[in-house]
Amino acid sequence: MANILYSYALDAEGERRGIREIESPRPFGCGDCGNEMIARRGRIRRWHYAHKANVECVPKPDPDNALHRYAQDIIMEGFNEKLRSGEAYDIVYGCTGYRDYFFDPEFPFDESARCGNTFRENIAQPGAVIHKERSVIPNTRSDIVVELLGQKPFIIEVVNTHDLEEDTRRRYEESGCRVVVRKVTWENLDELPGECRADDTVNVAGWKCDDCREVDRARRRQEVDEREREQQRLNALERRKKVVDAALAKLVRRRNSKPRFSPWYEVYKPSWNLVSKPIQMFPRVQRTVFANALILTELGFEQHNPGKLYLFRYRIRNKPEVFIYADLGGSDVVKIYEDTATMLYAPDLKDEELEQYAVSAFGKKLEESGVSVSVGFESSVGFESRNVDPTRHVDSRMLNPMVSDEHLRQVAAQRKDRERQRHEGEKRRRERRVQEMSEMQRRFVKSEEELLWPRDDEDDGE
Repeated sequence: MANILYSYALDAEGERRGIREIESPRPFGCGDCGNEMIARRGRIRRWHYAHKANVECVPKPDPDNALHRYAQDIIMEGFNEKLRSGEAYDIVYGCTGYRDYFFDPEFPFDESARCGNTFRENIAQPGAVIHKERSVIPNTRSDIVVELLGQKPFIIEVVNTHDLEEDTRRRYEESGCRVVVRKVTWENLDELPGECRADDTVNVAGWKCDDCREVDRARRRQEVDEREREQQRLNALERRKKVVDAALAKLVRRRNSKPRFSPWYEVYKPSWNLVSKPIQMFPRVQRTVFANALILTELGFEQHNPGKLYLFRYRIRNKPEVFIYADLGGSDVVKIYEDTATMLYAPDLKDEELEQYAVSAFGKKLEESGVSVSVGFESSVGFESRNVDPTRHVDSRMLNPMVSDEHLRQVAAQRKDRERQRHEGEKRRRERRVQEMSEMQRRFVKSEEELLWPRDDEDDGE
């Protein structure tokens, strides 16, 4: 209570006195607790009444406290004064619109987002009569009632400790009377003689300024445009899904007499470790991976990168060309000798939802054909990878030659020959480099000797 700047206090006769009305600094009393107050009219702070030092303001147990009574009396006096002088006593309504604010249901509405424009209504009309503590609807006593000619009573409710009760609000709504609620404090009492701001209303249509109405129209146009764009995206997505379904219908396994892919027996250096050597697959892994590759080629997949034979693709659309890719070489995180599943992805579709749909549909189809699949999404729609053994779904006579011991020995011998040739080439390059360095050093030494020790024929000529 010590920080409140009181604008009103009681004089010796118990009359309410404003801080700007007094002429002499005589004693005044607090309307809440009755203790003595001092009028302070300095040059720095706003003029106000204050309690004496070390005096605590403890309000009396009065249901109709002094602040509430002061507000009622000030509104009535200001209204009657304006009515006698023919001036306007305005009810100030705030604009119900807001700008630069987007509603979030998880957070309450921030009143500071209101635009701040106001609309004024004069209730000091000719023939108007104001009453205090008048009952115009059953079981309800209104703080201030303004009777207007040809209209229902206009009601002003003054609150300072609590909001308008729900039962009272419901009765006001049923009555059809316009009601304005004003929240008063000791600091805003000075505003009441000239106007009354509506902090809350009942049965009063919301008012919006021209700027906010234009913002609302622009926001509605933006929402309509967003809905149209979303509908267009959904329509395009449905059309593209039909293209994926058509490509999926053509995915029929055709058993061949011989493999239609080039087998590989090691993967290239992973991108996360450029120093490491190529990784050789184990025979068990080779059988599983090559069985996957055999089924993929029978379904219509093809190898497309000579440098990475473990990459396969299937054409979904011709123009523009769209593919779904199958990676049989593992990944940078899971190496080929640890994971034998086929990784599916479709970056050409350029739409995450469509890619999930395509990967899920192709994943189901490939698993039905016997391919061990691992999709490139953590949660693809309607698809969960299962443990599938592709070697059970292929002809072992086609698979065995690629992973037989004799063939693996031949591949190992070829690899050793390539390593031997590489080492011999490096050895020859080193020897040639040493010879070049020796020749350069010999020439350098010879040139130094010629500079330090001139030839004999030159000495004779001198």
